[in-house]
Amino acid sequence: MISVPKNTPRKRFGFSLIELLLAIFILGIGIISIAALLPAGIRQQQRAADDLIGPIVANNALTLLRSKLKPDDFGYCEVFDYGNWSPNLCDFGQVSGTSNKWPTICGDWMWRRPAFVPSNFGDAANPIDVTLRGAIDIFGYPDANHIAEQWAATAGVPGIPYNKEKFPNEIDSDGIALGDRPPVIRITAAERQYPMWDGDPRVNVNVAYDPTSRDGGKYYWDCMFRRYEQRILVAIFVYRIIDSNETGPYLVDTTNWQTPQLPYYRALVGSSTGAWSAGTNVLSGSETDNPNEPDNHWQSVGQWMVDQNGHIHRVQRGRRRTSDEEVKLVSSPATVMVSPSITNPSVAAPTNVNWWEGASQDPQVIPNPNTPFVGMVEEGVVTDIWYLPISDSLSRTIVPIFATVEEL
Repeated sequence: MISVPKNTPRKRFGFSLIELLLAIFILGIGIISIAALLPAGIRQQQRAADDLIGPIVANNALTLLRSKLKPDDFGYCEVFDYGNWSPNLCDFGQVSGTSNKWPTICGDWMWRRPAFVPSNFGDAANPIDVTLRGAIDIFGYPDANHIAEQWAATAGVPGIPYNKEKFPNEIDSDGIALGDRPPVIRITAAERQYPMWDGDPRVNVNVAYDPTSRDGGKYYWDCMFRRYEQRILVAIFVYRIIDSNETGPYLVDTTNWQTPQLPYYRALVGSSTGAWSAGTNVLSGSETDNPNEPDNHWQSVGQWMVDQNGHIHRVQRGRRRTSDEEVKLVSSPATVMVSPSITNPSVAAPTNVNWWEGASQDPQVIPNPNTPFVGMVEEGVVTDIWYLPISDSLSRTIVPIFATVEEL
């Protein structure tokens, strides 16, 4: 037997450069694969948080609205007789020469957005003025301090009809009416964010006022109202804001607005898609639209919408690019039944569908039960939608989170 001396050095083998490079390459592929999952995980986590918090924010908004508003605060638009509404408003059938192009249930009115206080209202150095910026004034009139939606061709009417019996006109000493006296019911921008701001525009009341010191919320909401079958319905839209410029507390941008723009309104009649029919959730024709235009932001992935009948729709397959295929809804629109006219039982009148004067619509109500109606009175058709745009003029991204319709 040959013995090897203990102090004889042994031959050692190491990794070659090629083996080391291969190991690094394989490790890199694994790390890149894992890293690619992180953004998707973050998005999924945010989506789960939105799905959980959205209904909570909407419920808080409804509670706040109910604390400030009562159903009997709202009135009937026909009591504001400016020559366009009474006595023709409640007639069934089209009335020539009036603003009422649609048959209606007497006393009801279509979705109305509350007036907005402009985002540049007042003096930036005045805490009270800044607090009112971006507030909604439920019954506000269109004037220098309000951006309000008009429901008649004649100026000087409130954006949303109020109860004149509860809030009568001012009367002078001779018993002559001096003018309307709408209730002032405001909900500030701070109250429409979640978590809600406490209302003090200063973080520390002992220091000088700083208009940028207000805490920003993570979620926001806006609303609109409708009178249907003598009930007041409210639609609430919840959303997030992504502001890459971080210009300070979020306010609804009212730059160059003449009418409230949140939620955004879209008349589908005359568009590429046209009215949505019951029985299908694939919207043919939508693939020809540019989804980057505000009128087509309803096509974005996960978008929430409310139609003229108070039904909620959500986009399942949306469009981000012009090359994307047509929009697919989570479910097809619900059928809206019609019932016989009061004045002419042989004619189907939409007594469960309210009046809506769409910008591009001129419905022809044909007195023939065998001829389908056009416009929003057609059975099972969505002609008008309200939704949130996905960006504003300040390049802030708006992320729709949730929408609901509830009775006030």
